[in-house]
Amino acid sequence: MENEELNNTRVVYPLGDFNFQTIPEIEGKGYSMTLEEKEKLSRHELKWSEDPEGHTVLIPNDPTEENRKNSARARIVELKKLLADTDYQAIKYAEGLITPSEYVSIKAKREMWRKEINDLEKLL
Repeated sequence: MENEELNNTRVVYPLGDFNFQTIPEIEGKGYSMTLEEKEKLSRHELKWSEDPEGHTVLIPNDPTEENRKNSARARIVELKKLLADTDYQAIKYAEGLITPSEYVSIKAKREMWRKEINDLEKLL
């Protein structure tokens, strides 16, 4: 459940919107962040930490090899979901139920996603 974002303003995201690897163990609380911070967190460019006052904060994550691999793995999962989400159209095209002109943009995206997956897998 995300609030609308305007001009990259800070909004509160329920912590349940993130996977277990990217959030601290805080039950029932939200965290205020920008869309850019949310994207960086999902790419492991930011990490959770605790400031001297005991508040949970986001800080830059050092770009270790493991973090780069985690980021690549996370992106592969996203890309495979995009492929799965368009499988229905691919099957309809293969069965002749949609025309080549209806499928051309989906096909181009799927090719791009598969290429990106292959490139990312080389990094692992």
